[in-house]
Amino acid sequence: MKPFYTKTSTFFDSAVIIRRDELSHFYKHWHYHDEYELVYIEKSTGKRFVGDSIGDFKEGDLVLLGSKLPHIWLNGPAYFDGSSDKKAIATIIHFQRRFVENDFIRLPSMNNIHRLFSDATCGVKFNNFKDIGEKLLAIEEATMADQIILILDLLNRLSLHKDRELLASDRYAQNLMEKNQNRLTEVFEYIAHNFTDDIRLADLAQIAHMTPEAFCNYFKKKTRKTVFTYINDLKIGYSKKLLIDSHKSISQIAQESGFNSISFFNRKFKADLNITPLQYRKSFEAMDRFEV
Repeated sequence: MKPFYTKTSTFFDSAVIIRRDELSHFYKHWHYHDEYELVYIEKSTGKRFVGDSIGDFKEGDLVLLGSKLPHIWLNGPAYFDGSSDKKAIATIIHFQRRFVENDFIRLPSMNNIHRLFSDATCGVKFNNFKDIGEKLLAIEEATMADQIILILDLLNRLSLHKDRELLASDRYAQNLMEKNQNRLTEVFEYIAHNFTDDIRLADLAQIAHMTPEAFCNYFKKKTRKTVFTYINDLKIGYSKKLLIDSHKSISQIAQESGFNSISFFNRKFKADLNITPLQYRKSFEAMDRFEV
């Protein structure tokens, strides 16, 4: 299923826009937009789809999404049949790219916030972030100049918050690394073109002009993953894309994703996502019932 492109900004010259939605259900289409988006769920439950990740959402959830990252907060059938008084309430802040990519955000003193927006390319879920409702209400009620000050304070607090998780896989991230990591550029390109084949450590080390041991240490320092964990994550990420976008069999998808054994593919997929490939596909197919 291909996501819709949506244009969300309502004011042409506003770099940051905050709004509060109170609806019978959330927007029911798989979509993306240019703006970065911070979403606070005040009231509602359902399934959250961000990139290739699936999870339940509930009241109090707080998620930061990167530019062009496909997503949907999908309410259950009870929100659509008109027979209940269920409500979907959320506060949303949109950050235009010219705010995120401004030289001010790239100052050394803003490194934490810059890194936060970089992580948002996968989607970031913040757990146990206290008083978010009060902070957002203060931003809504403030004057325009004070809003920017309060928003920068909120972004700083989010950047320092430790209890958080990335949602989508590396396959969905728009930028795998900072542009200054030139030494790994050729390695990433080689892996991207060959991850479905057998990749030898010696070949990667040679591309980086390093010994295998030095390359492994360097790669893990830069990516926070071992090289083969990174490759397997790409394989799983690619298999998710095929499960969503194609009608190929599970065995075909396993083979095309670089897994020689379908049983190993099933075990690895379930170990990573706590769900089988077939269940994962059916979760996305469930969205079709709500598309119009």
